[in-house]
Amino acid sequence: MSAPSLPSSPSLIPTAADLEGFRAAQRLAYACAEAIHAELRPGITEREVAAKMKTWLADHGATDCLHQPFAWFGNRTAFRGLIGVNQLRGFNPAFFPSNKKLEENMPFILDCAPTLNGYTADIGYAGVLGHNPILDQLMDDLAAHRELIIRMIRERRLMSEVSQAVDSLCIKQGVEPRHHAYPFAVLAHRVEKLPDAPIAPKISLGRFGIRSVLSLGREAVQGVKEGWSPLWASHQRSAHAPVPGLWAVEPHLGFRHVGAKFEELLVITEDDAFWLDDDVPHVQRWIERGVIAAPATKAVKEKVSAVAVAPKVEAAATVSKKEVVNADAKLAVKKAIAPKKVATAKAVAEKKDSKKAEKPKSAAKPEKAKAPAKAEEPKKVAAKVTNKKSNTRKTETA
Repeated sequence: MSAPSLPSSPSLIPTAADLEGFRAAQRLAYACAEAIHAELRPGITEREVAAKMKTWLADHGATDCLHQPFAWFGNRTAFRGLIGVNQLRGFNPAFFPSNKKLEENMPFILDCAPTLNGYTADIGYAGVLGHNPILDQLMDDLAAHRELIIRMIRERRLMSEVSQAVDSLCIKQGVEPRHHAYPFAVLAHRVEKLPDAPIAPKISLGRFGIRSVLSLGREAVQGVKEGWSPLWASHQRSAHAPVPGLWAVEPHLGFRHVGAKFEELLVITEDDAFWLDDDVPHVQRWIERGVIAAPATKAVKEKVSAVAVAPKVEAAATVSKKEVVNADAKLAVKKAIAPKKVATAKAVAEKKDSKKAEKPKSAAKPEKAKAPAKAEEPKKVAAKVTNKKSNTRKTETA
């Protein structure tokens, strides 16, 4: 069900300069998460990691924050125990970093929201110290949520309907929507450029930056007047058309004692929507694992594939096992498609006389030089391709 456009204030629509400012803040946040990830060792506590993130951000230009960094380890990534208790509308002190220690093969989530030159980002970064197959599956599952959200917003569906669709997808995947444990059970929240104010920029209240809290409060008042909410959730208050501006979207999945999430900025315009940046860690992860094939990330995928060719030829000995598996999967797809193209070329060649042999002299050499090599290959393996196609996919899946 599509929804009519909302009357929007010009302040809700970011300019090109604003988008660059928000993009710089988001990249700073992800750079922090990746830098701290590299320093993680068994025995470190959530509080120590959160403190490291806070220091790193301050050292790299952050002047304020929407909230101070969070770090969750082990079962706390799925909000088990007191952290999962929905009290005070989600403002649960158990959310704050604890003395829980990181262990080998234990999942973790890092969450930070730095402000850079007045622009605020809010990101979530999931990982593991070692290996955890449940985390891998949850991260793969999140790709479908990213695609679902952008598609439904572009269709101008009610924002509450989009959030409910995310909840339904969680049920189909056999996971829990753990973002319901967040304050006000939000899937996302609004983010705006902070105005200059005489208030000291680093003052915080309950780990939340006071300037950001005041900004969100002003938006809530404006939303009440105009019929929308800056807190995007499944409830009736979000039963309105997509509101232009930037939204920090954070679907959080949980299965047993493991949780995983991504959080990034979504830009909504009066008639469209797009993710602020496709060059983010979780998208890169999905591309490497061959999970995504969405049009929104097609350009990114092509760039990665083109760059990845050279290292495999020049330094084959250093290629990881995962890269080899991904390369084999891509090669299998190419081989399955190639016979169709060659067969068509062969059918055309049989209808023509010996002039076919003279054409390579005037035609482009690179294309014609490759054609014979590919043409011979399908003759030998054409039958095997058909018979082994399903086996190849089973092998890839295993």
